[in-house]
Amino acid sequence: MKGPLTALATCVLIVVVLAAINAARPSKPAAERSATTTRSPDYIVPNDALGWNALPSTTSRVKKVVGDEVVFDGCY
Repeated sequence: MKGPLTALATCVLIVVVLAAINAARPSKPAAERSATTTRSPDYIVPNDALGWNALPSTTSRVKKVVGDEVVFDGCY
């Protein structure tokens, strides 16, 4: 009986620790969590096999911003 009881106590301890960590994290306001993705020009066209495909011989810049932080800024 020691094995299952120890396993149960360990699981309960893990759940309590994770709940405490989650409760202690500061929550960001919803305005800071909003994400904006911009693309220029449109480079995606429908494709029957893949769902979408990039236009040939086209360059596009894609930028994703969450709050004030730039998460991704790349060129395709």
